[in-house]
Amino acid sequence: MLLTELSAKVFLNRDFWLNQGKFDLVFSNILKFIYSMDWELKTLAYNASMSLMLLSEGVRRTEICDILLPILLNIIDQHVEEDILEDRVRRLGDLVTLEDGYIFKGKHGELFWCMIRVAEVENVSQELMLVAVNVLKELDAKDGKVMVSVIRNLSHEEVRRVLAVAVNFLSCVDDDPLWYDVDNKDCDDTGMTDPFYHGVFLFDSLSLDGDEVVFVPTAIEMITMQYASHIDWRLRHAAMLAIGWIIERNFNGDMMQYFDQVVRLVLKSLDDPDPRVLWATMHAIKSLTEYKELLMNGRYHKKLSAKLVPFIRCYSCARVQRYAVIAIRSLVENCGLDKISPFGEPIVASLHAFLNHEDPKLQEEAIDTLRLFAVLMPRTFRQNYYDTTVEALRVIVFNKYSLSRLLVFAKYLECMVYLVRKVGPDNFKEQEAIQVMESIILLEGKLSNTEHMTKYIILKTLDQICRCPRVFQTCYCHLK
Repeated sequence: MLLTELSAKVFLNRDFWLNQGKFDLVFSNILKFIYSMDWELKTLAYNASMSLMLLSEGVRRTEICDILLPILLNIIDQHVEEDILEDRVRRLGDLVTLEDGYIFKGKHGELFWCMIRVAEVENVSQELMLVAVNVLKELDAKDGKVMVSVIRNLSHEEVRRVLAVAVNFLSCVDDDPLWYDVDNKDCDDTGMTDPFYHGVFLFDSLSLDGDEVVFVPTAIEMITMQYASHIDWRLRHAAMLAIGWIIERNFNGDMMQYFDQVVRLVLKSLDDPDPRVLWATMHAIKSLTEYKELLMNGRYHKKLSAKLVPFIRCYSCARVQRYAVIAIRSLVENCGLDKISPFGEPIVASLHAFLNHEDPKLQEEAIDTLRLFAVLMPRTFRQNYYDTTVEALRVIVFNKYSLSRLLVFAKYLECMVYLVRKVGPDNFKEQEAIQVMESIILLEGKLSNTEHMTKYIILKTLDQICRCPRVFQTCYCHLK
């Protein structure tokens, strides 16, 4: 058992180990002790077998790995305390890291299921589950083709098992108050724990490398029956994230037959009371909008719009409101504002209200969405929303006290100039043109050298003004 402490240099003397039969003697004793009823001796034999396999290449006796590894994978989780099991899994992970391909060759499937088995143990600690999946991540990092081969040969029931482990990990999300802080640009990932990202790894392996004919129907069935209506919001949140990933990655060819089922699931999830579940659902909607014809054939674009409008009109969580705006913008971009009437009026009215919202990200989404509406449907916008939108922007950009958020202010100014030039009469009143230029000068005077995006938007605004000769001449004479 001292083999567990010996260095690789001990095995440099091949004659000593092979000619005198010492290698076979050690090997046979490990086989004997690994089945011992003495748990301390059994643990020593387990560890010694790891060392022996790792050093077997130096003496050209790698065939012992074909005998030892299956034994170790079979007994790794048998009748042991969790701390012992965790130590065994960690040592197995070290073996994956250090070996050169001869130990696990042809046995990657057995290793995969050994680690999934550990992660499935009832009441097992989160730390042990992480260690088990880390072994698979290390295996994938060394040779991605190995994991692809294992995943593509999973049966329906095997996919269910792996997916259950993945969703269990994906549900490891903390309801951190910081997530509700829209001002923080990094808040989308707040509450996403290390186990969550291990779940992402397993789900990615199934959705990107698996057989879609097996994975997609199995995943949709499990999500619908087990997770989408679960009492725990974390599982519902995981379910909607998973649905979004399936839409994004796996909806093609024969998999489109599940489109209606998925949209109905998303529509139902928009009734969820939890903000994080709604946020995940709106991510899924954004992916759904790529399928314009299917949405319009089932009139789902109108059903989704009807569900989304109340969120932007009145909801307590600004982050959810922002993603509702993003989802609606995607619907309009792909289906057209005229196609989701009669929701155009309340949508635009809500966007006008967001122009004065306290959260700058929501303000940015509002102005970007209004501008997109005008670009995509200038005639509809001019007839129905031009006057109210320009007036709402005038009130803000001609108020010097609105300059606290420079990027947002620059976007408002550029959008107003664009609307007048491209959607409206293509002309400014003299006083109005002067006010625009004064606002630009005031804005530029507050910028630091690093605010490149804001400066770029100012240049776009000036370019629009310079293309209107009479306005440019008026402004030039005034500023001169």
